[in-house]
Amino acid sequence: MSIENQVSQLSVPGNLESLTKISEFLNEEMKKLGIDKNKVSEVQIAVDEAFTNMIQHSNSENHKRNIEIYCNRSNGYFKVEIKNYGEPFDPITADIKPDLTSNLDKRFIGGLGIHFIKNLMDDLKYAYSEMEGYEILTMIKYV
Repeated sequence: MSIENQVSQLSVPGNLESLTKISEFLNEEMKKLGIDKNKVSEVQIAVDEAFTNMIQHSNSENHKRNIEIYCNRSNGYFKVEIKNYGEPFDPITADIKPDLTSNLDKRFIGGLGIHFIKNLMDDLKYAYSEMEGYEILTMIKYV
């Protein structure tokens, strides 16, 4: 199996302190695969926002289980999957429309992260397994 099709995995506590470790992991994996720095930055921003949303919206008791991140490159795209054990929150269908035109001091806080995720990534999929109690957000970036 070539390095391009291998899946890399990271398991981190469901807290904001894990963002640095996630960023380092993604940077290392994408650099190893020769992915353009601009695309690396876009993926990192989208993953940071998705991870933060999962923590803020899952309402799980201090995220007793780790959040798992899987990534790989295959057939011209880089795929990141984030698996979270907690309450579902689907950022794809969330009816959130951030104010992008008002002055910064007059804008309602919220929704900008989902806007970034939807605009920085090329494809998104969301699934929730009620029986298993986890959600998976799949984000794809063409490289």
